[in-house]
Amino acid sequence: MLVNRFIVYFLVLIFAACPALAQRHLNIVRLTQEPKIDGQINDAVWQGIEHSEGFTQTVPSPDQPSEYRSEVRMGYTNQSIFIAAKLFQPAAVHSLQLSPRDGLNRINADVCSVFLDTYNDHQNGFAFRVSSKGVQQEERLFEGDEYGDLSWDAVWNSATQPQEDGWTVEIEIPFSALRFSEQKIQSWGINFLRLVRAKNESSYWNPVNPQKQRFLAQSGI
Repeated sequence: MLVNRFIVYFLVLIFAACPALAQRHLNIVRLTQEPKIDGQINDAVWQGIEHSEGFTQTVPSPDQPSEYRSEVRMGYTNQSIFIAAKLFQPAAVHSLQLSPRDGLNRINADVCSVFLDTYNDHQNGFAFRVSSKGVQQEERLFEGDEYGDLSWDAVWNSATQPQEDGWTVEIEIPFSALRFSEQKIQSWGINFLRLVRAKNESSYWNPVNPQKQRFLAQSGI
């Protein structure tokens, strides 16, 4: 796998147009240095990267804007993809206290998730989830579904920090943890999910219709 050959084209491909599917597009920037994964997102490398926001609910009010603002940024080096997110939330909206040994309970934690459809085939992909308390979970996705193989064990890094107006998370996903084509030019699908348990709200960066099959087909790029 010639990762460096792939990286050369990664920035261009994130802008690939596909208007028929009404996909959103995220600006991913090549980083001159790696950010420190401490959850603070105050590294200089993040400051010049434009964020994307405007998440859309699937629950409880499909197609409506998320009640709380969410901002995501992405960058990459030859070795890894980096993601920074700020999840705005009033201090009065408390998330459940979890420790890493509790595991990530989808019902009882505020969560930020990233989904990668690395072959852009709407069939197979990867999910990386982090709770507001720093609990990680990763999955291999099959047949376009949102949930898949929880026994998959990938090595990746993340950190979260509470903020007065919400919480922040940084994620590093090494390319070595992923499978993707060896083609020179590639296009990946991507989506983000935010869960706010106090409001029982699920919202996606690229809108997802829960009535449609093939969750991965509703990713952005």
